[in-house]
Formats: sequence, C-alpha cells, structure tokens
Amino acid sequence: MLRLLNGLMALVELVHSQFGIVGLAVLFTIVIAAGWALYQYGGQLFFGLVFRNFREHGKVLHDAQVEIHSIQPAPEPAPDEDDLEFEKDLEEAGCPQEPELHHYYLEATITPKQDPKTLKHPEDGWHPSSLMLIGAGRDSVELMEVDGAGFIQDGWVIQGQKMTPYLKEVCHGPARLKLHISVQPDCRRLRFLYMQEMFGDIVIPATSAQPVAKV
Repeated sequence: MLRLLNGLMALVELVHSQFGIVGLAVLFTIVIAAGWALYQYGGQLFFGLVFRNFREHGKVLHDAQVEIHSIQPAPEPAPDEDDLEFEKDLEEAGCPQEPELHHYYLEATITPKQDPKTLKHPEDGWHPSSLMLIGAGRDSVELMEVDGAGFIQDGWVIQGQKMTPYLKEVCHGPARLKLHISVQPDCRRLRFLYMQEMFGDIVIPATSAQPVAKV
C-alpha cells in the first residue's frame, strides 16, 4: 500500500513538473473517470472474466463421450449438520416438503474428445468433483446455475480394483467414475454439466423394488 501511495505521489509530481496545473487537472479527471467506470462496470467485468475462465477450462470436456456401465438404486446419503439445519429452518418457516429424491449409484466412463493442442490449459486436465447434473432438455445454462433435476452427492475414481474419492483427483484423458446421485422423482433423463459444457445421456430407470446396491 505504501509503495502504491509513493508511486501515485511520484506520478503527480511528474505531471505537475511537466504540464503544470493543467496536467494535474487532466490527471485527476482521468482518475475520477476510471473510478466511476470501475464502480459502474466492475461487477460486469469481474463476472465476464470469470465466465470466460469457466468456458476455457470447461472446453476439455466439450462433446465428451460418456459410456454408462450401470445405474443401480442406492441408499439416501447420510445428512450432515448443514442438511439438518436447513431442514429445520424449512420446517420452522412452514415451507411445504419437497418430493423425496431417488438415489442411485451411477458408474460411467468419461472420455474427452478434444485435441489438447486446441486447449489453452491442457496441463490442467479435468476435475471429476466439478461435474454436475442437468436436465436433458436444457440447451444452455447460466453461470453458477443449479438446475435442480439431479445432484452428485459423492464420487470415486475407479482404477482397476481401487476406488479413490474424487475430491482431489485430476484426470488427464478417460476416467471411470462411480457417482452417488440424487434425482427428482419425475426426472428420466440427465446430462453431465462441466463448467459450461453439457454432454452425455443418462437414462434414469423406473423406480422398482430392486435391492439397494452397496458402495
């Protein structure tokens, strides 16, 4: 901060010595205009940069291939403290109860189809924990939008006979995943959403009395 102030003082002295009072007036006008522009459009600029960054990182899974291996009924995920507190708040507010979600274990292989040479950040790979679900009928999504048709509750990366929690995994190329998902009862088709990229076709089976699978 001190360096910034010293730099500004040096700039003021330089302008004053070279151009006098007129130069200082022009400098202050520029500073005020820049401050006003930042106040008016700073938020739009910030979200525009974030949106562009999302799109660039999401391109690694543009038109990615998805092979569904299995979808089996699963138990309801154990609620954490935040879930319990949220449910309590809804109950106290008198909000109507939401329909019970259906839960499944989804096993699938995701294969990127993009040439790494066309990507700005090929070294970053892709992060399974950033995957989301979206209703199959959607053509586009807004930045940070949650569709609500389905949710990924937990996941693992499968490597041979080993399953590793997906939270800290970074994949370069194809990856086989096992995901614990929750789906709205009237939802029958989903797609994967990665940043702004939508891909795959997930057909949700009709509810039946099948036994619940284990992890």
